[in-house]
Amino acid sequence: MLVLLVALCAPLAPRPAQAAGRIQVLRVYFRSPAERDQLLARLATPDHAVQPGGYLLAYGDAARLAELRAAGIRAEIDLPRTRAEQAGAAAAFYQGYRTVDQIGAGMAAAAAVHPQIAELIDAGDSWCKQQGGCTLPSGQQVAGDDLLALHITNRSVPGPKPVSFWIAAHHARELHTTEIALRYIDWLLDQYGRDADATWMVDYLDIWVIPLGNPDARRLVELGGAAPYWQRKNLNVANSLPWNACFWPPTPFNQAGVDLNRNHDFHWRSLLGGWDSWACGQTFPGSVERGPASEPEIQGYTALVGTLLADLRGPGDDDPAPLTTPGTFVSLHSGTSWMLIPYDWTGSPSPNLADLTAVWGRVARWAPGWPACQTGQCYGLVAGSASDWAYGRFGVAASIWEIGEFMPEYAQIDSYYWPFLRPMMQYTTRIARAPYIEARGPEARLGTLPAVVPAGWPLPLSATIDDTLNGDQPIAGAELFVDTPPWAGGTPIALAPADGSFDAPAELVRAMFDVCALPVGRHTLFVRGVDAGGNRGPVFAGFAGRCTSVPPLFLPIAGP
Repeated sequence: MLVLLVALCAPLAPRPAQAAGRIQVLRVYFRSPAERDQLLARLATPDHAVQPGGYLLAYGDAARLAELRAAGIRAEIDLPRTRAEQAGAAAAFYQGYRTVDQIGAGMAAAAAVHPQIAELIDAGDSWCKQQGGCTLPSGQQVAGDDLLALHITNRSVPGPKPVSFWIAAHHARELHTTEIALRYIDWLLDQYGRDADATWMVDYLDIWVIPLGNPDARRLVELGGAAPYWQRKNLNVANSLPWNACFWPPTPFNQAGVDLNRNHDFHWRSLLGGWDSWACGQTFPGSVERGPASEPEIQGYTALVGTLLADLRGPGDDDPAPLTTPGTFVSLHSGTSWMLIPYDWTGSPSPNLADLTAVWGRVARWAPGWPACQTGQCYGLVAGSASDWAYGRFGVAASIWEIGEFMPEYAQIDSYYWPFLRPMMQYTTRIARAPYIEARGPEARLGTLPAVVPAGWPLPLSATIDDTLNGDQPIAGAELFVDTPPWAGGTPIALAPADGSFDAPAELVRAMFDVCALPVGRHTLFVRGVDAGGNRGPVFAGFAGRCTSVPPLFLPIAGP
């Protein structure tokens, strides 16, 4: 028994993403409470994982099953549950949207396949789960769910690390916000070790994603089947009105519950703040008697954020956050196309409005046609919002993203929405170290790097340093860092302008770099630029070509 527990205390060996097999439901047997707890701590498990037969349920592929057996643990595939989950995946909701159960299972599976960089976190309970379940007027039951967050970071790289926090679907009917959040999770995890930018972001940042901020109401939306119910709010009828006082089934404008994006504890219920005093209204913020942050879905995730961010802003509404404030916070919504900037509760500017505009105006320019604007000026007041709370409490660069219609055809997610939003999400995460500073600097687009470099031949490195999306300031310089980024103490190598002088807002820079002089192995090249105003942009990365002894005549020629 002692040998087995020691084995369990050590992390199960991580596997590269490309080696992961098909995820299955496993029965993992334990012989004591201590052994059970060790297994629960090491494995990705569903809710209520412990079963009466002396085993627990866990997610894993064939390699994980082999690792468990090699550690002396009895483990086997639970075929009925595996087939049931696979059948459920084939019966997705409303053209292909994943159900609440599929979303949770997928997040657990992602953590199981990528244990070295992903961890599934229970950020609290939904209202129905807190109540022990909800009964709808139709007689159907909503048992309630955990508020699931995926924490993505390379835990072998020490911190502290800047935080990039994402939460989607505070409003349950905004279906594709969850799918976009899930695709971002997939990009980060699947491209780790393959894409240099995804790799350094996961190594050096603390990324949190809650794809479904209102799971109870999402289950209600799903009950509509081919005609999903338009439930926006959570299912807390005790803090609004009972079902028989509002319409059933819910309509877009008449429904029980509390609007979670009006319930945050920052200028909650402020005068003319875009909320509805009628409890059946779609923007009802919760009752005066129960106060702000009354809803468990809000309490759980804001408590989590409170452990991640430091309050760097003064106590007054007019106190600005320092320019060096780290972190980004995005609340994903839909219904229109805006990038909304705090303050949301008032039409008066926030003390960091110029800095927030520099960040979110820059992000919006990755997707031409989407305006970035202070909420009260271009959209209307939204008191008690997630982004106002995040900026107001911590000074973090926060925003509400309105990313299109409520329920687009599922096929549009991959044909339009994800390709459109991916670069915006990548850039937002990229600048998380110092968003108010780095968003004012140029971007750095690396040229094509050859896959292999012959010994004795220097690597031709090129990059375009571009400030045209940021005010057309002339470029003043560019820097290369090898393996160690600037914040970790990397040594800068100056890159030279291809035309001989830095005098334009977009400059091609070049260098000849001897990869073969470095130790054997893969190497990461970080590039960043600086403009004439002294603004340094974020780093952009690429993997250097592998050094080889193959004669250069047999190697492909590098691109420009």
